[in-house]
Amino acid sequence: MDETITPLLTFQTVARAQSFRKAAATLKTSPATISRRIAELEAQLGVQLMVRTTRRIQLTEIGETLLANCEAPIQALDDALYQAANSQDEMQGLVRITATYTIAETLILPIIATLYHQHPGIHIELLLDENVLDIRDKRIDFAIRVGDLADQSLISRKLGSGKISYFSAPNAGKNPPLLSYGAPEFEPETPVLRVKDMRMLRSLLKSGFGGAWLPDSLCQEDLRAGVLVRDNSKPSYGFDGYLIYHANRFMPRRTRHVMDALIRQSQNGR
Repeated sequence: MDETITPLLTFQTVARAQSFRKAAATLKTSPATISRRIAELEAQLGVQLMVRTTRRIQLTEIGETLLANCEAPIQALDDALYQAANSQDEMQGLVRITATYTIAETLILPIIATLYHQHPGIHIELLLDENVLDIRDKRIDFAIRVGDLADQSLISRKLGSGKISYFSAPNAGKNPPLLSYGAPEFEPETPVLRVKDMRMLRSLLKSGFGGAWLPDSLCQEDLRAGVLVRDNSKPSYGFDGYLIYHANRFMPRRTRHVMDALIRQSQNGR
């Protein structure tokens, strides 16, 4: 059976990633191995499943049909293996979470010590990325994201709401150079610096250079210390944060426990 399952899993991963290189990174193998498995699957079935170009991979009509038909069985097998591996003591083991650096710093890090003292057998792995990661391909238990959920096959649970305001240092001047995280609404003019890292923007502001729209929660301590000031004459923006998790996957108690701790932390931080 494994002679069929491994190529099918490889095919599914390549089809989702549309890249042999990205699929190889997900499956922790080489692009050459990925290519060989796909070729073996096509030879076994006697059909072409995908068209490869220098820029992208496109599924054939047969490939599209195979992907649609194999998604549910592969997920069911994956869930069965996952549940078997986690059936002994559910309050110990690994919980994998993906979030942005800022969310991890303000929401996840404050609960780590408490989680350890409550259940020292629980281990957290954070996959920090400013881009949205596919929690299915990377075997992530759940994600914390800002904004609407695009993938309707996943479940979202609202953590809370926040506000993004314009901040600068007291000595930065009336109209300091604009620094931007990259969202268009935060760029009324061309920014001097655009970077997908709010911590870097905050560090520059604290040094006395520039102004930027940042989450109020990230700048609370700096406001209280007088290191940063909020310009209430400029527009502010609301946002919602969500827990994103699998709709039809067995969830160990340890994962639920970590999620509940994050919900409490978000409520306490309001």
